[in-house]
Amino acid sequence: MKILMILISYILCIAAPVFSEELSGIDIMKEQKKRHEAGQEYEDIKMVLIDSSNNKETRELKRYAKKDNAGLFKYLARFEGPADIRGTALLTWEQKDREDDQWLYMPAYGQKLKRIAGGNKKGYFMGTDFSYEDLRPEKLEAHTYAVLKKEKYDNQDCYVIESLPSTDDEKKTTGYAKRILWITTDAFVTLKVDFYDHSMKLLKTQTAHNIKPIKGKLMRADKVLMTHHQNKHQTLMGLVDRKIDGNIDDSIFTERAVTSFK
Repeated sequence: MKILMILISYILCIAAPVFSEELSGIDIMKEQKKRHEAGQEYEDIKMVLIDSSNNKETRELKRYAKKDNAGLFKYLARFEGPADIRGTALLTWEQKDREDDQWLYMPAYGQKLKRIAGGNKKGYFMGTDFSYEDLRPEKLEAHTYAVLKKEKYDNQDCYVIESLPSTDDEKKTTGYAKRILWITTDAFVTLKVDFYDHSMKLLKTQTAHNIKPIKGKLMRADKVLMTHHQNKHQTLMGLVDRKIDGNIDDSIFTERAVTSFK
């Protein structure tokens, strides 16, 4: 997936032109990906974890993304609060012809950067409802996409698309047997994603809220909610600040920068 790497920036895109013929599932996903990407992006996020008793835990997260000269992205998601998890970070380097590289850094445990193996990417990031898999770029070649129908969701016309892993290895890595996506027909914005486990039971639902243009026709959500139906747990990410196409230094995506943060 990854729809999220999502965090907020991986699920939205800019307004689309009118097409004279029906689009296939992969056409829609390619159009969304093309329209979605900003060359550089910074987000300051307030994250709220909500358990089944409605107890809430608030965290502060900063996220950086930058495309390199080869057209591949590097991402850094780092907690800056509360104090017990400050500096904990997930570093992702997108790769073209192989699995993306991901590393976890947990300073509270005195760890160095720890590579996340493919089989562990279905694990959850620091008690949130987002897996490591959710937080890396969507690899279109690793999935098949079929348009099931068109229907309204949240009063908007949407394509309903079924996404299946294209190989057994991809299914094992993601932890998802399938995903169902609701993508608007006019703006190619993903409003909702249902995630199903290997038993084909609904596992999670991700929804985007307060969507608006932020630069030209580029659109983003101010809030993203991930609901884990089986664990009765939710993670809400709300935007505090965002900068598009700024001046993010390449060094921020290095081991030295990640491990030296205070």
